[in-house]
Amino acid sequence: MPKEALFEGVGPDGGWLGDWHERWNIVLAGNGRDALVFSVLFVTELDTGEVIYDELDRRFEDHPGDPGQRLAETIKIHERLEEGGDLSDSGARCKRVVKLLGSSPSCYRIENLLPNSPLTGSGQAPGECLALYQRWALQYLSACRYIHGKGIVINAPADECTWFRSDLSLVVAGFVGASCPDLEISAGGWWGGVTSCSPFSPYEGDSGSHAYRYGQPRTDLFDWACWVYQLMTGGRNPFLPPAKVGAEVSSQEMMAREKAVQMGLFKHWPSLPNDQLGPCLIKAWKGEYDSADDAFRDVKAILEGCGRAFAKGEEDEMEGFDWEAEFGPARQ
Repeated sequence: MPKEALFEGVGPDGGWLGDWHERWNIVLAGNGRDALVFSVLFVTELDTGEVIYDELDRRFEDHPGDPGQRLAETIKIHERLEEGGDLSDSGARCKRVVKLLGSSPSCYRIENLLPNSPLTGSGQAPGECLALYQRWALQYLSACRYIHGKGIVINAPADECTWFRSDLSLVVAGFVGASCPDLEISAGGWWGGVTSCSPFSPYEGDSGSHAYRYGQPRTDLFDWACWVYQLMTGGRNPFLPPAKVGAEVSSQEMMAREKAVQMGLFKHWPSLPNDQLGPCLIKAWKGEYDSADDAFRDVKAILEGCGRAFAKGEEDEMEGFDWEAEFGPARQ
């Protein structure tokens, strides 16, 4: 592990926190509070500061590219996000984006938050659980507004790149697949589940296009729609007929549906009620939003129409709920 890591093992009581896409390890820092992110190909860090990576595994298809370069690029993404607000706001930093706390040639340091929620995909969402999912949906779009305003695309499944604070408010934490044309940083590889079928994913379509190399805001909005749909339906695949489950669909039919989605020809998007944000999800899947700001306004309007109230001065925080009391204390 990097020299900054906490060397107390990798079990639940040690310093191991998880991984991103099986390419990036996340461990506790030596202070026992912060999280360190570093490549799974890390071997050792010399006294000279040089970082040695596993060259044999690096040649395999599962680990393409230079991990040192990708690490440096990810740090640049985080530094750009730390610069403050976009050109349209007062310069305040976005609290829906994880804080960068430092970096070295071998790793970078961020807030150690709650990596996973036991509520995710827990079933058809009633009452307070529905409100929490609505809150997360809006807060992710709030993060996207800021991130896209910085010229950055996340390029990662929403359920995998998000963490939570102790009050279960959402934070985007994973930027190891992010891109930024201004910094000439291309999209990294981080695809999974239904989001891998997105027609807006990097490396889909015209190989000479800007979107092919960097992705686009529609990339993140498609991922957002898949994630919200799965929250609202207990993990259901949006490409399948509502009455069917995976075992009832042949592999040939599944491949045909996924291919239609990738080509932008899919016509059978599922319909959810307004309080589960159904109309917004369909627009995101179809690429009909020009920006995350447009999607944010639509979602907020729907939630206000459902009777949700919002905290003064916080567009993406709903009033009337004690999240920690409703769902229990979050693990830190």
